[in-house]
Amino acid sequence: MKATRIGFTVYGGSGALKFEPTVTEAGDPTLLIEAANGEPNKYQWDDKIIFQVTTRELPALLASIFGWTPTFTAANHGSGNKSLMLENQSASGRIFCRVSEGGKRVAVPIGPADAFSIGRLGLSQLALYSKCPVHDALEILRLTTGRLLHNQAKATPPI
Repeated sequence: MKATRIGFTVYGGSGALKFEPTVTEAGDPTLLIEAANGEPNKYQWDDKIIFQVTTRELPALLASIFGWTPTFTAANHGSGNKSLMLENQSASGRIFCRVSEGGKRVAVPIGPADAFSIGRLGLSQLALYSKCPVHDALEILRLTTGRLLHNQAKATPPI
C-alpha cells in the first residue's frame, strides 16, 4: 500500500517550494515551507531553505493566498535572517513567492491550482490550531484577519 502524501511541491523554472503540514515546538499545527533553487528535475534540495510559518502568521498568509490582501511578509525567522514574501500579481493570475535566508533567495510563481492547494492545506492547519471545523475557521478568518488586512491595504497609499 502506498503512503498517503499530505504535502505537495510547487515547481518553477528556477526554483521549487515544498509545502507540508507541521507542528511548532509547542505542538501547534502550522505550515513548513522548503525552498530550493535549480532547474526542472534538478532542484538543489540538499541546499534548501527551511521556513516554518508561525501560528500568528498563518492567518495573514492565508489572507494573502485568498486574495484579501495584496502581500504577506514574514521576517526574522531562525537566526533572524530568514524571510518569506507573497505578492498577488492579479494581472498575471499568480502569486509571486520569495523565500530568503541571508544572501540566498528562491523565487517561484504560484499559479491558481497550487494556490488552491496551499489555501486548503493552510486552512486545514488553521482549523486544527483553532479547534474548530474548517468552514468555521474560514468564516472567522474572512471576518477578522481578511477584513482587517483588506481594509488596511485599501487605506495604504500606493508608493
